[in-house]
Amino acid sequence: MIRIHALASDLPPAAPRPAEPSLRLADPVVALTQGELRRLSDRRREAFAVWAGRPRGESALISHVITLDCPADRNWLTVLSAARAEVAAALRRDGLLAFADLHTHPARAFLSDADRARPFSSRPGFYTVIVPDFALGAPGRGWRAYQSAGGAWAEVSCRDRFTPWPF
Repeated sequence: MIRIHALASDLPPAAPRPAEPSLRLADPVVALTQGELRRLSDRRREAFAVWAGRPRGESALISHVITLDCPADRNWLTVLSAARAEVAAALRRDGLLAFADLHTHPARAFLSDADRARPFSSRPGFYTVIVPDFALGAPGRGWRAYQSAGGAWAEVSCRDRFTPWPF
């Protein structure tokens, strides 16, 4: 099951995806994401979300947070094919694009071998963001972001790529 949290209604028109977009976060994307990941993690399992929106020039406005109930445990989660299809259908229906996935880890934030092997998307320019400590901290604190370069991942600065950034 997915939940769609729409945080902005004044969206730019649909446009082609920028190659390496910076993300403009609608209020309160970071706080809502942290709260939903904390709730879904329940202090004991990994949790997952997607940031979606529409391109705006060479950036993208993140207007939606999509959360998924995934099979998970302390050190792993699986986004099932049915959930991926449900997310894709919702994105098509609303004329949105996915720009980042986010998930929790039980302790520090890092891109694990499993994260590299089974990303939600490896499209160039797509972000994956790891939220430490099952999202128990302050919104945005300790998050680490990685951007796909066609299957390889490079760490990027949340402060430089996501605006406004709370820290």
